[in-house]
Order: sequence, then structure tokens, then C-alpha cells
Amino acid sequence: MNERPPLMGLQEIQHLLGLSRQRIQQLTLRADFPPPYQTLAMGRVWLAGDIEAWIRKHRPGRLRR
Repeated sequence: MNERPPLMGLQEIQHLLGLSRQRIQQLTLRADFPPPYQTLAMGRVWLAGDIEAWIRKHRPGRLRR
């Protein structure tokens, strides 16, 4: 069976950090932010593990579930 990796879009990242959509978009432009896994018609998506690792490193204590 072909398993798909867990993905996140802007809305999921927004939920994890508790920040506005505009602020999340600003963060995604940072050089240290993980590159998107893929760009789809609905927008960019990232690997969940990459985003969670970035949050732990750059925003400790902000990871919400």
C-alpha cells in the first residue's frame, strides 16, 4: 500500500501557532522556513514533520494541538 505523508496547509499551521493567516504567510517567506512539499491548486502544502520541527526550534512553547 502506498502511504501518504501527513501534510499541512496554511490553515493547519495557523491553528498550530495560533497566529493570523497574514502572519503565517509572512513566516513562510523566511529563509529558515521549510520549503513546501508541493504546490497544489489550493495552495502550498508542507510535510507536517518539517513544520513541527521548525516550530519546536523557532517558536518553542507555541506548538498547539
